[in-house]
Amino acid sequence: MLVRLALAALSLHAVTAAPAPQGATTWYAVSTTPQGDTVSPPTHWYAVDTSSTTTPSSRTTSSSTVASSTSSSASSSSSSAPASSTAIVSSKKGVGYNDEYLTRELAISWAYNWKSRRGGELSEGVTYEPMLWGRNATGWATDAQLGLDEGASALLHLNEPDIWSQSAMNVTEGIDSWLTNMSPFYGKTNLVSAAVSNSPEAANLRWLQYFFGNCTQCEQETHAVALHWYSDSFNTSAFKTWFTDAYELLQKPIWITEFGVQRFTSSSNVTQKQEFLEDVIPWMEAQPFIERYAAFGTFPGRFVNDDGSLTALGRTYSETV
Repeated sequence: MLVRLALAALSLHAVTAAPAPQGATTWYAVSTTPQGDTVSPPTHWYAVDTSSTTTPSSRTTSSSTVASSTSSSASSSSSSAPASSTAIVSSKKGVGYNDEYLTRELAISWAYNWKSRRGGELSEGVTYEPMLWGRNATGWATDAQLGLDEGASALLHLNEPDIWSQSAMNVTEGIDSWLTNMSPFYGKTNLVSAAVSNSPEAANLRWLQYFFGNCTQCEQETHAVALHWYSDSFNTSAFKTWFTDAYELLQKPIWITEFGVQRFTSSSNVTQKQEFLEDVIPWMEAQPFIERYAAFGTFPGRFVNDDGSLTALGRTYSETV
């Protein structure tokens, strides 16, 4: 999500107590603190416009197909690293970062800041990927081209349109945004879908299914899907199963652009969080269908301290491959 600077008290994805509106439209509710000032949360439940869209067919494959069908998308590790780090830098590993607390200590190969233009100075060899966060596309075409001129390898589309406190856009709006803002860059770079959540109270994968089911051009132009994963549990099996199932359903390479155990900012359970990362990172590295991943993120108290030095958790994220 956009900028969770005050995440300590976050209660993400809790269902609201108010009853859902009635009618043919399918409604989902999320109760969160609005993040940033990019959008104001509506005063009603958020709906996926299923009543005006075509239900897509499910596309599934066997588990063996998952590993083989996208072998050409697998990323390998390189020996390059930030000047301040001796860690091996995976070409898959990135991070979402806050401009003010950008650190050059993390061993990463790419980064994004939920914006269309880079902020701060990234380490040599770290690629910045521009993002169109939501409805406001002012300056997007210029910023996206600038990003490509500076070495961006992809453009990212929308941040959690399935959650009303984030970009909060229904499928029709998402399609219009894609055709207007992303399609002009098709053939120039990799285009990555809107990032949806794993919340059972949000539309998540259904949003992408309806997006692809109602826009053949959008599906053809989408190189990879962006997905987010959060949980109160340290259950790594659930993490692995969710992404494997998502790939089998959507049949697109996956960019995990946010993931973490809930309350990742707290100082408690650091050892459990380290063990979680030490389990899921090698797994993500080994999966051909996962092209990129970025934990959330470089903010004080999580991976970095106020002075930019790495926390214990940040060192684990940086050094685990």
